[in-house]
Amino acid sequence: MEKEDREGKQSEDLEPSRCNPTDVYDKHKYETSATEFVIEQMLYVLGGYILAPSPLPSDAINLWSCKDIEKTQSCEYCSCDRSEIAFPQVSVELFDRRIVFVSTKRACKDCYDILNLKKIKSAVENTLIGNPEGFERIRAQFAKVNRIENKEKVIQDLISIATSLNLILRYQYVLYQ
Repeated sequence: MEKEDREGKQSEDLEPSRCNPTDVYDKHKYETSATEFVIEQMLYVLGGYILAPSPLPSDAINLWSCKDIEKTQSCEYCSCDRSEIAFPQVSVELFDRRIVFVSTKRACKDCYDILNLKKIKSAVENTLIGNPEGFERIRAQFAKVNRIENKEKVIQDLISIATSLNLILRYQYVLYQ
C-alpha cells in the first residue's frame, strides 16, 4: 500500500510482515548508545570546569579519597595554602559500565565542599530553611576558581547534572581500582 507524504512523494507503509526482526535489535542498540551519548555529554559539561560538583557515588569517594595528606601543601583547584583531602579523579568507561580510579587531587575545605555532592546539597537545603551562608560561600568559591561572573545559574545547573549522573553511576556502574 502506498501513501502520499506532505511533499506529494509516494511512500510505502510498513506492514508487520515486512519488518525485519533485527530492526528491533538495532533500535534497542541505538537507544542504548543514545543514553550513553547523553551521559558522555553530561560528563563533558562537568569536566569543562576547573572545579565542579562530582557525580561520584559516596562509596567511591570514601574508597579512593585520602584525608592523611600533607595539610601544608596547596589546593590543586584554587591554590590556597592548606589542603584538607586528596579527592579521587576517575575515568568513567561507558561501554563496560565501570568507574576506574585514576589519581587524586588535593582540595581545600571550600573546594571539597563543592566536589562532594552530599555537602553541596546539604548547603542548598540549609538555604531553603533560612541559612544561606554556606551556599553563598560555595557559590563564591566556585565563581572564583572557574572565573565566572554569573555564578548562580551555572552552579545550580551543574548540581542538577551531577545529581542525575550520581544516580546513574550509583546504580548502573561498578567501581574498579
